[in-house]
Amino acid sequence: MKKHIFYFLLTAVLYTNNLFSQTTNFAHGDSVTNDFRLSISLKGGTNTVSLGQPVVLISRLQNISSNTVVQFLEFVEPIKDGSYSVSITSPTGKDLSPKIYNLPEGSFGLCDVGPGQIHEAQLQLSLVCKFETIGRYKILVTKRIRDLRCQAGSNQLTPPFEVVSNPLYVNVVL
Repeated sequence: MKKHIFYFLLTAVLYTNNLFSQTTNFAHGDSVTNDFRLSISLKGGTNTVSLGQPVVLISRLQNISSNTVVQFLEFVEPIKDGSYSVSITSPTGKDLSPKIYNLPEGSFGLCDVGPGQIHEAQLQLSLVCKFETIGRYKILVTKRIRDLRCQAGSNQLTPPFEVVSNPLYVNVVL
């Protein structure tokens, strides 16, 4: 039974990955690393959150290559995935960056991101950081990618790399 659940979740992750492959929401200034670019926004498309409201970040990882597919593992709840790091600066300048570790439990799936495709993940920031002060927060996300495929003509894995988003400024209001 557990085997069937794993394959169902794996299929669901791969299917939803393809659903988002047509989404575009990237700024021209987004930096590019190894033919990937990372864009972040708040769920709902606004930059304003009411005090006490959950803060959910949408992370969009775009493959801008013309011929490269990258495969990596990701938790179903990416905020538990140690491949993400989040930098949060409060309105007072205090560093609120949460420590995100790979947890040994939880479901995960294999993500394939082909040329021109976008992998979208929701990061439940309220689970790891408290937004208790009214004002403007600065958020940056870094995604560490460990490609599970071997380099061409070799049995060596491709070296990991990191993609960093541009800053997102979020206003917390009453």
